[in-house]
Amino acid sequence: MRRFDSAEALAEGLGALTFTRQDFLILPYAKCPDLVIRPFREAVLRLTTDLDGQEHDWEHGKGAKGTLAWIDEQLAAQAADDQGGLFGIFLCVHMDLGQALACFAVVEDDRGVKRQEGLTCDALFGCFHVFAGWRRRGIFAGTILPAVRDHCQEHAIARGGPVKVNLFTAHPAAKKCYKLEGFQTLKVIDVEVEGGTVQEELMEGLYTAS
Repeated sequence: MRRFDSAEALAEGLGALTFTRQDFLILPYAKCPDLVIRPFREAVLRLTTDLDGQEHDWEHGKGAKGTLAWIDEQLAAQAADDQGGLFGIFLCVHMDLGQALACFAVVEDDRGVKRQEGLTCDALFGCFHVFAGWRRRGIFAGTILPAVRDHCQEHAIARGGPVKVNLFTAHPAAKKCYKLEGFQTLKVIDVEVEGGTVQEELMEGLYTAS
């Protein structure tokens, strides 16, 4: 396996390579080895806020009070009540590179939006993220969405009924992908971010056994 000093150097070394679902292992956070977890947590700590309108990586904010704190809170909540494995933080680990290039989460609530909006969903999607240097390579639409679709369909089969999911986003490309998955926009809501609020579209989708 070829080694690189950083994700940016690795991406540059691979050029314009586009990935497919078959390139990745989708692993729950708890089952990832330390060699994957440590660089993943370091990458999450570098994520920054989007409040100033610049093209940054994340809305939770930079540092230990941002996205990493959100992930740790969700992990603690899932350990207490995992709903049969529906909830989880998942890493998209490239099988040859041995690194997490993306992640996604299926959670009970995200920043209180389920309670705030009176949602009756089974779960919310959150932290759907492709790390800087790996975007525009097909990972979001070609790996994350099929992986979470498989995950939710497995639970629909196990429970003998559909899994209803909500999410919120302001990202135009993400909204287009979710709509292709069958999600519909319910309304625009205010979502808390570091230092204030932003308006995002609240969307809803249904996963069935077929």
